Amino acid sequence: MHFKLSHQVAVQSADRKQAVTFYRDVLGFAEIKRDGVGWLDASPLMMYVDERKVGEGLVLELEVEDVEAARVYLEERACGVILWEGAGRACVVGDPFGVRFNLWQTG
Repeated sequence: MHFKLSHQVAVQSADRKQAVTFYRDVLGFAEIKRDGVGWLDASPLMMYVDERKVGEGLVLELEVEDVEAARVYLEERACGVILWEGAGRACVVGDPFGVRFNLWQTG
């Protein structure tokens, strides 16, 4: 199984507007529109603020060839599914150390 860290991260917050304002106005990240949604250019990373109720904080994105195979592989190694919507949608897994990853299918 091969995992690759992508250049995208999500910040989960119950108040998307407030979070975007903070990252734009306080940290100076440029707000851009992408796929009709506001993203932030935190070069070299792209940041998205996600309002889903799956926790607060940072979610890294890992690129995989097969999200279903990756889920099975990670669950067998003490990771837990937090949110699973399937390939092309949110597939968030938590590791034993508190880090959350969105698995994104590239293959």
